[in-house]
Amino acid sequence: MKKKRLLSIALACGMMFTLAACNEEGNTPVTPDNPSTITGTLTAPANLNITEVGSTAVVSWDAVANATEYVVTVNGEQQTTRNTYIYLDSLLVDYQISVVARAENYLDSASSETVTFNKHIVTVGIEGGSDVRSGKTLQLSAKVTGTDEKKVTWAITKGGEFATVNENGLVTADEVTGDKIITVTATSVADKTVSVSKQLTITAKPKLTQDMLDKLQSDKISFEGYLTINLYNFGINNDFYRSYSSDVLTAMDGTNWYTAYQDATTGITSGLYYKNHNGVASRVSVSFMNDEEYTPMLDDNGNEITWMNSGLYNNFKGLKVSDFPFNENTWRYEYKGNDPMLVQRMIASANPYDFVPKNLALIVEDNEIAGIYSQAEDDYTVVQQYVARQELTVVVNAGDEVEVPTISKYQHDAKHDKLTEAIDNMHALDSYTLDFLNMAGSSMTSGYTLSGFEETVTEDVCHFRPYSGADTAGQHNFTGLDYGYVKLGENLYNSYDASEPAYAASRAFKDDFKTAKPSFAFAAEIFNRIYENPDDGTTTYYADTPMMAVASTFYFGLGNDIALYGLFAAEAQTAELSSFTPYVTVKDGYIVESGFYYYLGYLYGVVEISYKDFNQTQTPAATKTALGVMPAREVPASWTDVTIQSTTSSDTEVEVNALEFLQGFFGDKAIAEKLPFFGEALGDTYGFGLETYRISNGVNRHTIVFYFDVPLDVDYTIESSMKKLEELLIAEGYQKDKNGVFTKGTIAIEIVDADLDYTVYVWKI
Repeated sequence: MKKKRLLSIALACGMMFTLAACNEEGNTPVTPDNPSTITGTLTAPANLNITEVGSTAVVSWDAVANATEYVVTVNGEQQTTRNTYIYLDSLLVDYQISVVARAENYLDSASSETVTFNKHIVTVGIEGGSDVRSGKTLQLSAKVTGTDEKKVTWAITKGGEFATVNENGLVTADEVTGDKIITVTATSVADKTVSVSKQLTITAKPKLTQDMLDKLQSDKISFEGYLTINLYNFGINNDFYRSYSSDVLTAMDGTNWYTAYQDATTGITSGLYYKNHNGVASRVSVSFMNDEEYTPMLDDNGNEITWMNSGLYNNFKGLKVSDFPFNENTWRYEYKGNDPMLVQRMIASANPYDFVPKNLALIVEDNEIAGIYSQAEDDYTVVQQYVARQELTVVVNAGDEVEVPTISKYQHDAKHDKLTEAIDNMHALDSYTLDFLNMAGSSMTSGYTLSGFEETVTEDVCHFRPYSGADTAGQHNFTGLDYGYVKLGENLYNSYDASEPAYAASRAFKDDFKTAKPSFAFAAEIFNRIYENPDDGTTTYYADTPMMAVASTFYFGLGNDIALYGLFAAEAQTAELSSFTPYVTVKDGYIVESGFYYYLGYLYGVVEISYKDFNQTQTPAATKTALGVMPAREVPASWTDVTIQSTTSSDTEVEVNALEFLQGFFGDKAIAEKLPFFGEALGDTYGFGLETYRISNGVNRHTIVFYFDVPLDVDYTIESSMKKLEELLIAEGYQKDKNGVFTKGTIAIEIVDADLDYTVYVWKI
């Protein structure tokens, strides 16, 4: 029995008092008016508690020395007992209870503290579906709280002519020719004043006609809805873990296909455009240089996909009612036609995400095809260690009112001439100084922090001096943790760390040194708004919204962290009706300032960049001297040049030569001839290799995982780096299966984008 000591305890009416009532034996109570017989005053009863027992409760208190009885006041009414407890009749009433001790020849005690008990409010909820099919049944259940009595009575309080409900909540619908709405009510047995009702729709069997299908024959068609991903623990029980949902919007006109998709991490919405380009399904884009580009869609083997096989058009054309027999179990018309690829093409047209459909069903409402529904095959690659079961539900619209966004080159205007000249002048500079100021905020903290770096850009060195905040004079507080890039040859440069006593090279790059500098690789035409300031002679250009990632070309830094700010540049609302996108400011033929707002989910802020000292900047003398004696770094060329963390012969990780480990792992001295060095495709981006275990396609495998620190692409992905290694493997004769695993001989390789972490898993077959 568990005692509940209530928190709301107070003195009744804030007063002490005694009782002037007779006891059970008719004795006159002791009072101050009869002082000759008074022995003393009883102490007040303590530890007044209420203990629930089923649907009632016991009120108890500690015995008082010399007391022979107790007067209990319950909601203003008194009762006398010789026990140290009383029973309450119900828990469905509010109570205020206090106790006074009494005895012959003693003054009555002061009142105990008053205990308040709030009644258990009975609630009833109905759980179950919201519709029941014509002639079918639906099981409802009631959830009762506030009482141990969990039973309810069921009734149909509206529409009883269309259905019945039994004492267990099983609703049985009659056969109906049109949808009917009924009301089912559950009433608490414990408290008949408490009930809840739920509306149900009895859905008649929908009718599919050829006229409905014919209404969807337009070239212009769109789909809008959502993709639900349900994750289940991988194992014997396959217990449900959680769900995710993504918005889906696609539109097409027979030649063009468009989708808007939202990045789950940042919430940024982007557009994706495809076109029938010479019979090939090709992604259409306009680069920052205002060049229209076509990138062919490829299958798992790297072959171009034709427009007809892509399915990025209206696949309802030519379909017949006979293609969609009615499924009594799902209560939908499902495709069972003769075209084995129709379902795959239809889902490809409606859904931009990876989805291997196993069915296609029509959603028929109000005598028209309202949308489509599909379930995907189980997927073990969406989230590691979980099986994903995806469902697609989208509304379909067809006809001339459907808008299909397209993308094309920007037009040049006279207003762009000044910016074009400034871009050319920035490219021609030998040196300049750049100041990168980041004003960052976070949803997890208040206020803003200031940080950034000053960079001296010269022909052969880009030296960064990071700073944090500013001193009282507004000057930068440099951290002393300098770093940079140094040119070593026509196609070789190193990044370096200057925070150690001696400068040390960290990465090697086989590329022109220009790639280590801000690129300003954009055309003036992508900036479509302009503001001229007559007071200081500046002209500011604002980028078109789809071109916000152009911010990443205004500067350059080590690693992905700084690059992220520009890649995730977003439109910033400055007021209810105004906003700004990335901008550049021009004065006297040069870009003197640029800036942008970025949003990375919980992290956001504004970056302002200034440029000065054109063709006058020099590398700091101390840096120049230190770089002259710094040992150069070469790009790793083989497995011999890197290491792996091994646990084969020890419980702790041991760093060993990668080639030697691979030879032992595969039991093959010639493994270097069969497993290409991934650095051939990825350059000097190797992080580390680690011996581990991983479930792949349902099998727990002894694997090696390799991590690479590849740069981000301008579309916030690492797809270009993924593609580079895939191309290398295909060139080496590896075959890619439907699960994305490359195999050759006894070697299996899987390239995984783990939330922008580039990982490669290798194991022996």
